[in-house]
Amino acid sequence: MKMQIEQMQTGKIKPFEKNPRRNDDSVDAVANSIKAFGFRAPIITDSDLVIIAGHTRWKAARKLGLKTVPVII
Repeated sequence: MKMQIEQMQTGKIKPFEKNPRRNDDSVDAVANSIKAFGFRAPIITDSDLVIIAGHTRWKAARKLGLKTVPVII
């Protein structure tokens, strides 16, 4: 199976409710990085579009008002 990166609407992606990381303090820094350099690492989700990796990137993208983000399902 080949991994494929696709653009997905930020509103379709769901955070994992039991995400153990609490790094909301990093959202501004990640948003600044995305503004400066663009998305360099896609968000990874399961088949239900629940985030496995990339919660902070997703929050930063929403803060920036991005309509879509790169995702590997």
